Amino acid sequence: RAVGAPLTNVALQIIAEKAYLTRDWELNYQGVSATGKALRCSTFFIKDEKGTLRGLLCINFDDSRYQELSTYVFALCHPDAYAANISIRTLPLPFDVFENPEQETFYKSIAAAVDGAVLSVLNDSTLPPERLTQVEKLEIIQLLDEKGIFLMKGAISVVAEKLSYSQASIYRYLNKIHKEKL
Repeated sequence: RAVGAPLTNVALQIIAEKAYLTRDWELNYQGVSATGKALRCSTFFIKDEKGTLRGLLCINFDDSRYQELSTYVFALCHPDAYAANISIRTLPLPFDVFENPEQETFYKSIAAAVDGAVLSVLNDSTLPPERLTQVEKLEIIQLLDEKGIFLMKGAISVVAEKLSYSQASIYRYLNKIHKEKL
């Protein structure tokens, strides 16, 4: 990761859902780096004495070399002994972010993070964004809001451009969504 890289989809969702209020960590979930490498990830929530989230400690481990090495070592074993005594959990490759939305994805920029979220939301739609009804557009903005996309600075303008909406429309949709929650 680089300085200035945006939060991951998982971190944004944790913050948006306030999952940190009921637990102190998320352990050993799948992730994929910006270069497509499989990662094993864990996130610890840094909270103050009142339980307010102050930060995240994220540890991401690329254990692909160890998985590769273990494959070579186990290939030396007799197949019967290997099958009976050894069970290795490997991550499916190549990763497809849209097949596993719970998988943590690392992006190099806010625009790339927003693009990924928009693509995952639009993945189910057969119509281009310009042909969606107002209700469908509202649903898309609500899904993006639930994913925490609008917590990132500059996300509204990127979403507006990506979906061919005006920024004012997105603000109106968000205002409506947040009023309905009250």
